[in-house]
Amino acid sequence: MASPQHVAQRLSLYGRMASHLSARTGRKVILLTRMAGQHAKPRSYSAEVLPDGAEIPVYRGDAINSLDATAAGRRADPWRLLTSYDRSRDTLEHLRSLRDSGHRIFVSHEALIRDFEEPMTRGGDLLYSASGHLLWIGERTRQLGDWHIRWASSIANPVGVKIGPTTTPYDLTDLIRTLSPGREPGRLSLISRMGAAGTCDLLGPLARGMAQSRAPILWQCDPMHGNTRKLGDTKLRLLPDLRAEITAFVRTMRQAGCHPGGLHLEVTPDKVRECHENLSTASNDSWPPCDPRLNADQAMSIVDHFANEVCN
Repeated sequence: MASPQHVAQRLSLYGRMASHLSARTGRKVILLTRMAGQHAKPRSYSAEVLPDGAEIPVYRGDAINSLDATAAGRRADPWRLLTSYDRSRDTLEHLRSLRDSGHRIFVSHEALIRDFEEPMTRGGDLLYSASGHLLWIGERTRQLGDWHIRWASSIANPVGVKIGPTTTPYDLTDLIRTLSPGREPGRLSLISRMGAAGTCDLLGPLARGMAQSRAPILWQCDPMHGNTRKLGDTKLRLLPDLRAEITAFVRTMRQAGCHPGGLHLEVTPDKVRECHENLSTASNDSWPPCDPRLNADQAMSIVDHFANEVCN
């Protein structure tokens, strides 16, 4: 939603989260908002089966098709890419008019759609992506042979990569060599999404290896995507899982001699109830159209939990 009111509400919430984290930790916080381009959705499967047995393409985000579970709704529509561009431009214009949040505002999204990102890559000898300040590559598209990594290696923007349970030290070595050959500080972020149960065992060897290599990595924690559960056909996330992964992330970073550099969250100012304290309350609350998001109160509590761990 790119209305001025909703953009202002989101920015107000993000600013409060950043200010609270800065006050709690005594550190400067860079506010990197997931806005102005996050209109696509990575999927593990290309099709879904309806209750009547019919098979249709999966929903891939509003930049590609519709959430409506019909053959017509799921047909890829190139006009949606143009609409995505228009909405992103409108959002950036709103952000430029809201400069009193106390934080400099940067925008970011997953660089998922080749047909969107390539036309937005501009420059001569030095290329930049004009679609965002920082672009990240997802866990499912981070293979060296994928277009996404090859494209990210060609631009001068800061870039991030999501790393999950299948990541090996060799993967990280290859990613650093490809995406940050000059090892410039700030160029490459690694965004851990291991899940609450696997963070210590899986992330520890990776973090220790990167610490020994002295590569200037910015480590972030995404406690959302590794902790998605299913209740029937519906996705949900439990707040205790999110807090557990954050705790494990900070302690693992400290043990490896690395700095726990930040959080990567899905948040909305809307009064939703998509994340829950326990399964017993989940069946009575609202369901998200895509992935479960934190509402404002939940987001502030998660930031506070991260601050507690960092300050311990």
